[in-house]
Amino acid sequence: MKTNFRLLVVFAIASRVLSQTAPRPDARVDIVATLDVPYAGVAGVAPIFLSLDVHAPKDAKAAPVIIYVHGGYWKAGDKSAKGHLPGFFCRHGYVFVSVNYRLAPAARDPAPVQDVARAVAWVHDHIAAYGGDPAQLYLTGHSAGAHLVALVGTDPKRLAEFGKPLSILRAVIPLDSAAMDIRDVAANDRRADSPYRDAFGDDPAAWADASPIVHVGKGKGFPPFLMVVAYGPAIASKKRGLDAFADALRCAGTRAEVVDASSFREHQSLMTEFGTPDDPVAKAVLEFIEGVRKGTLAPGLGGERVLQTEGVAAAESARQLEAYRTRILMRQFDKGGDGRITREEMSANPFLFDRIDADRDGAVSPDELNRYFQREQPVQKAADAPPATQSQAAAAWVPDDQRLGTAEVSYLDPEFLQDGTLVVFADQHRTVWVGEIDPRTGGFAKSPSGCDYRIDSGLSPWSRYSNGPEWGLDAAGPALFYLKDNAQGTGQLWRAEPPWGKPRLTQLTHDTDVHNWLCEPSVNAAAATTRIVIYRGGGPKGSNVSAWIDEERPTEPHGFASRAYLARFSYGTSLLAWGPRRRAEDPETTQVSLLDTETGASRLITDDDGAKHDPWLWHAPEFDGELLLCVNVDQRALAVYRDQAHDGKTPWTRTATLTLPADAPHHQLKSCEPVNGGRGAFGRSWFTAQAGDDKDPDTSIWLLGFGPGGNHTTRRLDNGAVTGKPARRLDPESLVGENELFVYYTLVGDGPSQLHRCRASVRAANGP
Repeated sequence: MKTNFRLLVVFAIASRVLSQTAPRPDARVDIVATLDVPYAGVAGVAPIFLSLDVHAPKDAKAAPVIIYVHGGYWKAGDKSAKGHLPGFFCRHGYVFVSVNYRLAPAARDPAPVQDVARAVAWVHDHIAAYGGDPAQLYLTGHSAGAHLVALVGTDPKRLAEFGKPLSILRAVIPLDSAAMDIRDVAANDRRADSPYRDAFGDDPAAWADASPIVHVGKGKGFPPFLMVVAYGPAIASKKRGLDAFADALRCAGTRAEVVDASSFREHQSLMTEFGTPDDPVAKAVLEFIEGVRKGTLAPGLGGERVLQTEGVAAAESARQLEAYRTRILMRQFDKGGDGRITREEMSANPFLFDRIDADRDGAVSPDELNRYFQREQPVQKAADAPPATQSQAAAAWVPDDQRLGTAEVSYLDPEFLQDGTLVVFADQHRTVWVGEIDPRTGGFAKSPSGCDYRIDSGLSPWSRYSNGPEWGLDAAGPALFYLKDNAQGTGQLWRAEPPWGKPRLTQLTHDTDVHNWLCEPSVNAAAATTRIVIYRGGGPKGSNVSAWIDEERPTEPHGFASRAYLARFSYGTSLLAWGPRRRAEDPETTQVSLLDTETGASRLITDDDGAKHDPWLWHAPEFDGELLLCVNVDQRALAVYRDQAHDGKTPWTRTATLTLPADAPHHQLKSCEPVNGGRGAFGRSWFTAQAGDDKDPDTSIWLLGFGPGGNHTTRRLDNGAVTGKPARRLDPESLVGENELFVYYTLVGDGPSQLHRCRASVRAANGP
C-alpha cells in the first residue's frame, strides 16, 4: 500500500504541442504530484479505493480544476492510468485530480457513483489547499468513468447526499461511454459475464436509476456537456445512445456538444493518445472548457463536430485504427482460430463478408481486412460542394443504387428508425414487418428479404394514403404506430412495442364513425410518452379534421386551428410545424404555423409568398444545433427559414432557397424532408426529395445539401441518369449508418414494389 507523499515531477513539453491553445508551447512546467490522498473512509473498504491523486502546477493559485474518473467496465482500472492527461492539463494552467472508486462485483451500484460524488465533494472542500479554485470544477471520465460522471452531472441526489448542489460543476465531459441508458445496454447484453449485470444487478428499476438519460428534465440546472465518441465494435448503437442523451439534454435547455473522433481513435487510444502533440481530441476538449470558463462559447444548445487528423498523425492514427478493427473482427468471427474468417463464420453479416473477401476465395484473411479498411473513400465537407448541374454531378461520380430484398416481397411505405438500424414496411398482403439493417453497408443484416420480425397483419388499405407504419420514440424506447380497420371498415390506431420477435400490440382508438389516418408520431427520447398526429375524416378525398393525441390518452384528441397539411413533430421537442390544407378556391399562398403541444400555444412563423408544403423543423449543425425550418414552396424549391428575432412574435426569415439543377429531368418536388430525423449527417444539413409527381411514369431521387454561405449541393442518387430507364421512384427515406449516409426509395410499377438503397457519398471523415 502506498502512503501519502508529495512528489515534485518535472514534465518536459515537446516543441510540437497544440499551438492554437497553448500560450507557451515550448515551456517547461513544474508539476507537484500528491498521490493517494484519502477523500473518504468506509468500514471494510481498502483505503486505496477511496483515494485520489492531485497534480498541480507549482505555485498554482486559484487554478481551474479537472476531475478525472477512470474506466474499466466498473470492475477494473485505477486512478494511476491517466496517461498524458496530468501533463496536458497542468501545462495549460489546470489542477488535475484522478479519482479511484470501489469496483464490481464486490461493490455494485450505487457504490461507484457514490464514491465519485464523495470525491467531487472532497475536491470542492479541499482543492484550494493545492492551488485549485473550487468554483471552477470540470468533471470528466472515460468509458465506465464517463457513465459515472454523466450520472453525477444529471442526478442531483448524488451530490446532494454529500451536501453539495449540482451547480458546483461548471461542465461535464464524458469520454466514449456506451452506457447513457443502462436499461437498454443491460437488457440487450446476452453475455453470461455481462459487465452491466455485474455492476448494476438484474433489477430494471436499478437500471433506470443508474441511467443518466432518465434523470434529464427541465428546470434542473444541468451543467453544459461535451461528449466524445470513438470507434468500437458497437459504434452504431453507442452513437445512437449518445445522440439520444444529447438530444434529451438540449430538450431540457442544456448545452450538449458531441465530438466524433471515430475516424481516427478507438476506445482505448482515445485515452492513451489524449494530450499527445497534435491530438485533436485534447484540443477540442480544452477549447470547450475554456469557452465555458471564459463565457465565450457560441450561442445555442450545441451540435455535433467531426474531428480529423492530418499529416503524420493521421497516418499513424489510421494504422492504429486499422489494426484495432482487424483484431476486433478476427476475435469476433474467427471461431476456428486459424487466422481466417469463412463465410459460415460471418453468416450473420454476409454483406460485409462480400465486401471484404476481395479475391472471392470464400475466406477473409487479415491482409484483406487491412485492405478493406484502407480503401480510399471521398469525404464530404461542408464547404467543398458548390451547386452542380445534373451533367456535372454525373461526370463527378456514378450513383450506387442497389436493389434490396427479394422479388417475392413487396416493400410498401418503408420507414427507417433514425435512432437505430431497423426498417418497418408492409408487404403486398398488408402484413407489417421489421427488418434489421447493417449499419456499415445499409443492406439487410439478418435475412435476404428483410422480413425478420412479423409485427401484425391486416393493415388498413387506406395506409397507402397515410404513411403506413411509422416509428415513434420516447423515454421507454421506440414503438410502431399503424392503422387497422375494424369490422365496420373504420381505421383504428394501433401500437406495437418490442421485443420485436414477440411484439406487444395495443389498440389505441375505438372510433365507430370516422376513419383515422396516421401522419406523424413524435420522436423524443426525453418525453414520457409518444404523441401522434392523425387525420380523422372520410378517407383520402373526404373532409377531414387534424388532431394530435397522446398514446396514454387516445380518447382526448387535440384539434388544430384549421385543417392541417402534413403536421410534423421536430426531433427531440414537443413542437409541431404545420400548414393549413387549402381547398381549390383558396389563395395559393399559405403559411406555416408552429404549435407547442406542451402549452397549446400556436403562431404563424412565415409570412412570405408561396404555397408551402412538407414543413419540417430541423436542428442545423451549421448553427450549433439551432432549430430551423425547411419548406417545399410551390413544389419547386426547398426554402430555409431561421428565427433571427427570437422574440416569439416576429415571423422567421427566409435565408436560403435550394432548387434542382436547370437540366434536371423533373422539377416538381415532393416528399422533401431533412435526413436523420432532422439532425443532419456528419456535421452538415442534408435533405432528400422526390422529383416528379407520384403518378408520373418517370421520377427521380435527389439529395440537397444546405450551405449557409450559399454553397449548396445537389446530387441525383438513383441510377436513372446513368441507365436512362424511366421508373416511378417514390418516397425517399434516409438512415445514417456507421460511416456514411444511406438514402432509400421505393420503385413501383414493375412487379412488386422494390426497395432500393443509394449511397449518398456523404461520409464520416476518413470513414472506410
